[in-house]
Formats: sequence, structure tokens, C-alpha cells
Amino acid sequence: MTDRLPLQIQKAVRRYRPIQAAGLTLYPIKVKDLDQFQLAKPALEALQQSFPVRLMSMPILQAFYRLDHEAAVEGRELTGLFSSALLGLALALRIGEGLDLGERLRQFTIVPEPDDHAKLKFVAALLNGEEMVKITPAQYGKLRKLIAAQNGVEIYGDDANPELVEAERIMRSQGQQLRGSVEDEIRFVSLLGFDEDAIDDWAILKLHDKANAMRRVLDYVVCAINEGAGCTWKGGNPAPHPWMEKERSGGGAVAAESVMGGAAERAIRNENKQTVL
Repeated sequence: MTDRLPLQIQKAVRRYRPIQAAGLTLYPIKVKDLDQFQLAKPALEALQQSFPVRLMSMPILQAFYRLDHEAAVEGRELTGLFSSALLGLALALRIGEGLDLGERLRQFTIVPEPDDHAKLKFVAALLNGEEMVKITPAQYGKLRKLIAAQNGVEIYGDDANPELVEAERIMRSQGQQLRGSVEDEIRFVSLLGFDEDAIDDWAILKLHDKANAMRRVLDYVVCAINEGAGCTWKGGNPAPHPWMEKERSGGGAVAAESVMGGAAERAIRNENKQTVL
């Protein structure tokens, strides 16, 4: 989705700079806030097309609010998506910096429509301890895309098929039985000579970008040594360049019918039927 943003914003994202939008300043979220950001990601990654049909056409913040409002009224467990969205806003706007999760969320005032408490009018918060800002559901839709881009979260378009998206996510995780933490990633990047405490103040995206760059160089060196020793790979050297990644081929693909009990294959067939019609 980043390539669909204006060029000026794309450049700001690549350089981990703040972005101005809707009269607000969105900051890249810092590594030291990564634990809280993990709780904010569900609202960024949520696919509205997977929601009940009655919620698909409304602004996504309103959909989050309606889901949790109805759950609260009916005594069911909340999805947590509305709180996740507020936390993402707090982190990007630097509202309540240094506060714990609960206190940070309490910086927001939730204002529903007077004649319909299941409909959100806006959320408000005190910015910099002095300026009251209001964010409507319509405004949040734009801010959400920018927050996701600044922090390396992929957002799918409104025409995305939920089954295909889920299948893609599962296929990406195939064979990824790895265990690690952000501290491990920080230690890895610090091998370049960066101070670990200084990395805490980096943008999360910067940490991931540095780690990925190091991984690509190491892959290139290892593959080059093995290639020089006569090693070959089906489909060619998987890391032929130190910073450019090789485009994926079908060699490592997982059969669609094996993913999600065939849901991916059904989704693909449905997509083809819709295209024909």
C-alpha cells in the first residue's frame, strides 16, 4: 500500500520522518514502544471485508466501535479492535508518552452521536498537554493508512478477498518455526556498531529495515561462498545480490488446496467466477 501514497509521503516514510495529515503530526513509533505497538497492530491489520456485511460500508473506526459496543451491550467478549485503534493513535501522535497502557488509553474521550450511542461521532484527546484534538471516523481512515506505512504494516485494499489474504499470511509463515524477540533483533543490528540504548529511540521501521539489510548481505555472502564451491539451487542462487532481493518464483510455493482446508482454492475459484461474470 505504501506505493499508493503521494511521493512526498513515501519519501518521509523511507526516511522515518513525521508526516502531516488532517492538521496533525504523525510520528514513526519508536522501538522502545514496540510492546505497546504489538497491541495496536490488530487495528491496522484488520480486514474490514471479513466483518459482517452491515459493517463493511461504514468507516472502519466506526465498525470497530460498533463491534465492541454491541458486544458490551450483549455481555459478550469485546474484540479489542477499538482500543487497539486508539492505542495506535496515541503512539503515532505521542499522546501520553511514558504512561502505561491503561493510562494512555484513558487520555481519550469517546463521544458517540447523541441520538445513537452505537454510532461514534469522534474521539478527542489532549495533545502536548494543551491542545484538544478531535478525530472523526472518516479522518481515522486516512490516518490509519499513514500509521501503517510509517511502521511497516501492510494494509490491503478495499477489494481484497479475506480468504486469499489469510491464505497468503499462512503461506508466508510456512516453515517459519522461529523464536526470537525485539531484544534479539536489537542485538543483531548492534553488531554494526550501533549503541543498543540509542536503538530504543529509532523508528520501528528503521530497526526492521537495518535487520533486513544485514540479513540480505549475510545471505549473499553465504550463497556466494557456496556457489564458488560448486553448490547449485533449483531455480538459481536465492541471494544473487547484496541488497536487492530475488523475486519469488513458484519453487517454494504451497499448493492452494493445502492451505486452510482448501479455503484458498475456493477463494481463487470464486474470484475467477466473478471475473468471468
